[in-house]
Amino acid sequence: MNSWMKWKISKPIFFIILGLIFLSHLPFIGADPDRNMSVGRGPFTDEGLNTIQIRNWVNQGDLNLSECDNLLKTPLLGFPLAVTYKIFGANHVASRLHVLVLLFLALLLIGLHEKNRLIIITFSLITLLQYQVFQSSHFSMAEMLSNAAVLLSIHYLVRSSDMDQIQKKRDGFAVLSGVFLSLSYFIKIQFIYLVLLLPIVLIIRWFTTNYYIRRMIIRQGFAITSTLLFFLLLYLMAWYLPNKEAYDYMMAHQSGEFTFSGKIWEYIRFNLNYHFLKGWVQWFVYIFLALLLAGFLVLKHTPSKRYPILFFSSLVWFLLELHKLAMIYLPTRYQVSLFVSMGLLMSVVSYELLSWPAARTRTFVRILTIAVLFTMTAINGYNYIDTFRHRTFVIRDTNEYLAAGLQSNDVVLGAWAPSLTWDSRSKALPVWNNFLNYKDPIIKFQPRMVIAETDEQDSEQAWAGQGIDLRALSDSIKTTRIGHWDLVIYWIKQ
Repeated sequence: MNSWMKWKISKPIFFIILGLIFLSHLPFIGADPDRNMSVGRGPFTDEGLNTIQIRNWVNQGDLNLSECDNLLKTPLLGFPLAVTYKIFGANHVASRLHVLVLLFLALLLIGLHEKNRLIIITFSLITLLQYQVFQSSHFSMAEMLSNAAVLLSIHYLVRSSDMDQIQKKRDGFAVLSGVFLSLSYFIKIQFIYLVLLLPIVLIIRWFTTNYYIRRMIIRQGFAITSTLLFFLLLYLMAWYLPNKEAYDYMMAHQSGEFTFSGKIWEYIRFNLNYHFLKGWVQWFVYIFLALLLAGFLVLKHTPSKRYPILFFSSLVWFLLELHKLAMIYLPTRYQVSLFVSMGLLMSVVSYELLSWPAARTRTFVRILTIAVLFTMTAINGYNYIDTFRHRTFVIRDTNEYLAAGLQSNDVVLGAWAPSLTWDSRSKALPVWNNFLNYKDPIIKFQPRMVIAETDEQDSEQAWAGQGIDLRALSDSIKTTRIGHWDLVIYWIKQ
């Protein structure tokens, strides 16, 4: 490796870049999700919904798996948050920093391995700063932590394939690879499809390598498969079966439906055109396709033993993510892992192109690669500045307003309630018609407050559908607009 490459991957440069990107999130820690983040209310309400059961547990001492659908789906997001809440308080900033710090610790762990540094630097600039990924990285939601677990799994898969390591270390790394892949769906069960990632990569490696390496793959595959099966059994026995009734009920009402109907191509075409092939995002897609093609060409010429594993791992991850294009409803949170897998592949291919020995023909490739990476970073920088300029803090301000009037023993109802009660420490429960907490909620819960959109779309008309006139039940009303939604805060008569 030439001297300029060694300088590029030096530890100080790595720490500085990763540190600056971490700091770039801090102006957004208290801000609302960006206005262009999603057409749905998910980014605005899901942070509260993802955490409310743990917050109610910490604040009220009552853990109830049936009061919301999130903890059953995200146990390894929720329970570690309880520790953070106990130390720093169950507030919005602590919740967001919990996710952000864990994400960057994972990247730091990967990048401390010298061979990964330029990959992580590149990944940070073109993917962590990418609009959807950047926003999601400081949300108190499960997606980026699951992605971090997958990145760690691939990292340890590569290390377990390093023949320079002694066998005992390779076995340990193989187990860690299986552990982190399993943690991705422990963090959020929707990532269960990724359990196929490592077995598929190992099968590809089996058919594309020599006899000596195949012997290593057998042992590696046994360790990884055993680990994956152990954690699947653990999830089944320790989490699913003890909570089967509530779990099945919750999962039956989930969004993001996948279909094999005759309209599948219509859904794919719509999702591509609406979510990916427009605006700045389309350049991310086009550059990905170009680097994907280059990645296959590099396979024929590279002497690297690490590159094929990294390339096939990121490629298989990307292919597993493609099923989402057939979803009838594809919110931003479901797109994030697709962008991360694409960004990883681009970073791996770019690293390999930049690592080639200097030669006249390859100098052009290196310059072109740097130009492409610079262009993507510039696009990300433009989006960052635009997002920074348009920050709003309505959720923060509304939390402060509610905290001034609510007591910790008050109950607040509504799909928006968990997102607007961080500071009040009051008990919040979502309400959705024909799903959760919708049967006679005023009588059952005796709320001090109800929060609802003006048309009650957030609860699918749970209140009006039961003939409940919230305005008539209130002694005070306040309206506010968060994102694209007009909310009414009803102070219920006591």
